[in-house]
Amino acid sequence: MKGRISEFELGVFRTRMLDVAKAKPRRGELRLPVPFGYIWRREAGLGPDPDLRLQEVIRLIFTCFGARSMPRQKP
Repeated sequence: MKGRISEFELGVFRTRMLDVAKAKPRRGELRLPVPFGYIWRREAGLGPDPDLRLQEVIRLIFTCFGARSMPRQKP
């Protein structure tokens, strides 16, 4: 009997957790981490970080990555 009650309780807990996870987006309380170099602004939404040094570093990373991923031309 105790084993069945525990299984039932686990099912109830799981259902409650799923209900809470579904309710957060409906209430507008779901917060997801934003990618590095971006910030969340309440009035404008997702946008680049205003720190110019950070923006420059991110551009440099993508430039270097693009240069390395392009195939080399044969002379």
